[in-house]
Amino acid sequence: MKTKLRGFHQLSINKPRALVLHILKSGIDTACLQAPSWTRDVTGRLQLKAELPLVDGDHYLKRNTDVAFIVRRIYSASPTTSCAEPASQLDIETMPLSKPSQEYIEIRSEEMGLALTAFLKSQQTFAKEFPRFSVKDPLSSPYLFWYRYRKNTEALQQLSSRYREMMNLLTEWIDEHYQSEYIRADELIDRGYVSYNTMPFMFRTSDVVISKDEEHLRTFILDQSPSISRDATGRSHETVTFESLPSLQRLEDRRVNVPWRWQLPCWAIGYEGQFFKAPTILTLEFKSEAPDSEVQIRSLNVYPLRLATEATRLLLRERGKMFWSCRNRRLVAYRSANEDALEHNSERYMIDFASYKTLHLDQQGTRRTLTMAPRDQEPILIENAKTGQLPSAPELYMFPPTIFGFSFRRKNWVDLEVDRITDVVWNKGAFSHLVADQKTKELVQALVANRIAGDRNTDLIQGKGNGLIMLLHGGPGTGKTFTVESVAEMAEKPLYPVTCGDIGTEPEQVEKYLESVLHLGKIWDCVVLLDEADVFLEERSMADLARNALVSVFLRVLEYYDGILILTSNRVGTFDEAFKSRIQLALHYPSLNKSQRCRIWKNFIGRLKDLKEPDIDFDDIECSVLELADEDLNGRQIRNAITIGRQLAKFQGKTLSYEHLSLVIKVSGQFETYAKNTKEGLSDDQVARASGIR
Repeated sequence: MKTKLRGFHQLSINKPRALVLHILKSGIDTACLQAPSWTRDVTGRLQLKAELPLVDGDHYLKRNTDVAFIVRRIYSASPTTSCAEPASQLDIETMPLSKPSQEYIEIRSEEMGLALTAFLKSQQTFAKEFPRFSVKDPLSSPYLFWYRYRKNTEALQQLSSRYREMMNLLTEWIDEHYQSEYIRADELIDRGYVSYNTMPFMFRTSDVVISKDEEHLRTFILDQSPSISRDATGRSHETVTFESLPSLQRLEDRRVNVPWRWQLPCWAIGYEGQFFKAPTILTLEFKSEAPDSEVQIRSLNVYPLRLATEATRLLLRERGKMFWSCRNRRLVAYRSANEDALEHNSERYMIDFASYKTLHLDQQGTRRTLTMAPRDQEPILIENAKTGQLPSAPELYMFPPTIFGFSFRRKNWVDLEVDRITDVVWNKGAFSHLVADQKTKELVQALVANRIAGDRNTDLIQGKGNGLIMLLHGGPGTGKTFTVESVAEMAEKPLYPVTCGDIGTEPEQVEKYLESVLHLGKIWDCVVLLDEADVFLEERSMADLARNALVSVFLRVLEYYDGILILTSNRVGTFDEAFKSRIQLALHYPSLNKSQRCRIWKNFIGRLKDLKEPDIDFDDIECSVLELADEDLNGRQIRNAITIGRQLAKFQGKTLSYEHLSLVIKVSGQFETYAKNTKEGLSDDQVARASGIR
């Protein structure tokens, strides 16, 4: 500590002491050695009068070189009071002592500055919690640096005797005037409460703070001491910081009618393929009846994470773990508020920000996880980012509440709530419930699970695809789509379902969309399902050039695809012959027989039973499965009958039974009977065969 601090005075041989100066502001600032007293002006109005004013303050300080530090207390010469009586009727003798509106300490001696610097440097968290602290600057009350480290007596003992003497002089003065406030703050905060007067003690710079809004809990790092943005009268105080708050309003009977608003300069962690700092300003609203009224900390819209419940900290830790695992490409599941009990899979999303940016380079505003962040923010290095290990606090608690993901169902990129993201649980049992020929199932499973790698292409022409293209054809509800869904689960590959409505009918649009779909299907190792692909497979003719262009585009895209693509159709009789050579395997799904229908009924009922769905008479339904299987229904119709039957039973306030299912089948079957009569008694399958389309 040999380096001298400029601007400080050397102490004389006299014992160092503190000097309190009372600064009365009334046009010209007047420094006094005693606190001002109440008096009246010629009009009878109350005002403060200087006591023992210094004629020349600078000269006084030059002569008193033993002053180690100065306490400056600021007063307004014409303060306002909260008393109900007119000022002219108030008795000066009974008026409370005048109180300063502001107070700060000014370090005068070099040794005092060095001693304080030595003490603070010994505190491991000081630079982090007080990054802008300087002993050359005025130290504002309530002297949070001492409140924070006053219990570290060991650090004081390790100072030299001279520095310890200087620090004792400073801290004993602070304790004499503020220890009661410190104790009050500790007691309140330990109980989970805070008041207006104790608010400064609750926040620390570099704290992780929680902000609550209607949608999410968000976390931020407090970057600077908070400041008042509005007081009870609606006036702005933008330059007033927490350090000066307790001395600002000390009239005990002051009532607050509107919320106080504090501005908290913070920064959050944002993400768009890399992590970055996103600065923002939070607004804390605090409403109480008086400065000492207690408010529960966790009821505030902003408060420190260290004062949160363990449940809140656990939620943020789990969010951090999940977000960290999703920073690179990852397939996830997403909890939905309304999941159908008969569905085998929850909705899946692919999180892959790099692919999103590649596909949308021409679009602005790709930053979606923190929309308040401007585009020019600095990247932030997260600990363990290169090793992949989970970060520690505080970063673990600070990851955004949302992340960008691709919905395979909706075919677009959406913001996902990280708290609702879960690991994918592959439904390996779905394939065993598939009602189809066993050899067909085995062949499909083998082709999807063990496709030949692209780098072992057998084609003589480089660049041509080595993809697996399969066709499943048959009537509606025979299990084609379920085959694809269940085999994707078995192979642990994401399913990317596409319909003709998604693709469009304009050749240029079709080509662009298909290339995008197949590109994502390849890099994400998806099973791409093109459901009801008849419009793209129909035989070309000279009479429809637009359709010819559409089919040609589809043929060309398939020629160079290097992934897994499964087509479903119920109109193979109209296929263009060029597709036959591009399809490695075509499988036929005949209409269901009674045995197959019986298995499907048992599968659906078993699914509900495994999920322990209430209000279902499983025994009654299971005893009537053969009667239900007598009805000529396909798989989709069976599922619909169960869904409608459950709704009917719930409406009647009864337990679902065979009676409800039978009624639903009977009513819905009337339409099938009528439609069949219009076709001279032929079923849809028979009509399709007769017309040569199936």
